[in-house]
Amino acid sequence: HGEEEAKKIKKKLEKWQKRLKKTEEKKEEERSSTPTGSPPNYEPSTPKEDTILLAS
Repeated sequence: HGEEEAKKIKKKLEKWQKRLKKTEEKKEEERSSTPTGSPPNYEPSTPKEDTILLAS
């Protein structure tokens, strides 16, 4: 019965990986369809220290 469990888990894992891949592809599409090439929720990667320095 352990083998059955393993099969079930493997199937779940494969399903999950497929879904993950789809999500990644979708993200890539969205990224490439944005004119600037940056994702919609794009934030400039400023280190926290810099932000603090700029704020002060």
